[in-house]
Amino acid sequence: MSMITSQYLTAGDESLERWRVSGREASIVAWSNLVGSLGRDELHGAGVDEAVVVPASDTIELVIGSTCDWSSVADGVVALQEVGWSVTVLTALHSLGAAHHVLAGTDVHLQGCWRNDTGWSFTPAEIA
Repeated sequence: MSMITSQYLTAGDESLERWRVSGREASIVAWSNLVGSLGRDELHGAGVDEAVVVPASDTIELVIGSTCDWSSVADGVVALQEVGWSVTVLTALHSLGAAHHVLAGTDVHLQGCWRNDTGWSFTPAEIA
C-alpha cells in the first residue's frame, strides 16, 4: 500500500493552494455558512463538503462529498449564480455523469477530482 504524500487533505485544500499560487486570494467557506448567507438554509444537507471562494474573480468552487443530493446542489448553483457568482463543481470522477445530467443547461463548469499517491488530480473543466 502506498502512502499519500500530498499535504492537502481535501480537494478544496488543493484548489485553494492552486488559486494562491496563481496570485489570487481564496478561502474555504463552509457550505452551511454560504447557503445561510443566501437565506437558503434548506440547502444545508445538499452534500457539498466545502466551498472555495475566490472574490477577485467572482468564482466559487463547490467540493461535492461522497454522497449528495444533486437536485439540491443544482438549486445551490442557481442561487449562487443569481447573486453573480461563477460556479465550478468539483466532484469524484464516478459522479461526473450525474453532475452533467442534473446540471445540464446551467452555466456551470464541472471538474472531476481524485486522490492519488502524490495528492489530488483534476480533470480539465467541462461545461455541464
